[in-house]
Amino acid sequence: MKLHNIEINDFNIVDFLETAIEKGQNFLNVPVFLVDDLDSIDFYETFNIYGHAEVPEMLHDLVEGKYLFVNFSDCGVNHPNVACIDGAEYRMIKKSEEEEYFDGEGAPKDFVFTENLFLGESSSIGYILTYVDDKISIESAQLYIDGIELIEDVEVFEMPMKNYLKSFLK
Repeated sequence: MKLHNIEINDFNIVDFLETAIEKGQNFLNVPVFLVDDLDSIDFYETFNIYGHAEVPEMLHDLVEGKYLFVNFSDCGVNHPNVACIDGAEYRMIKKSEEEEYFDGEGAPKDFVFTENLFLGESSSIGYILTYVDDKISIESAQLYIDGIELIEDVEVFEMPMKNYLKSFLK
C-alpha cells in the first residue's frame, strides 16, 4: 500500500487504534505498539515496554516522533487462508499453485495471486503510522521478529487494507 498522508482531523485515529487492539488480539498478543527504529527492534523488549500502552499514550508518543505499528493480519498459520482484523480471510496462493487450490476453471478473474509475500510464525502484515505536520502518514509493512519492513505492494492485502483504512476516515 503506497504512502497515504491523512490530515489528523480527517481520520478517526482513536477508533482505528481501539478497534485494531480489540480485533487484533486474536492474531498477536500486542497488535498495536510503538517502535523507535524500524530496522532493528527487539521484539520482546518492544512488547514489554509498549505492550500495555493505552491509546492516549500511543498518540502522544506518535506525535513525539515514534512509529506506530498496527497489525492487520495473522501469521498465515492456516495457510493459504489468512485472517485479518477487517473480519475477512484472504488466500495467499501463488500462480504456480492455482491448480492445487482451484478447480479446472482456475482462479476467479479478480483473484490476486501472492508471489512476493511470505508469512511465517513470526511475521505478519500491518500498517506503520508516523506523524508529521498535523498529518498521519500510513504505509503498509511486514513485521518480523527483529524488524519491520515497509512494503509498497502487499498483493492480496492491498485493497482490503485500503478499504479498512477508508472506513475510519471522517
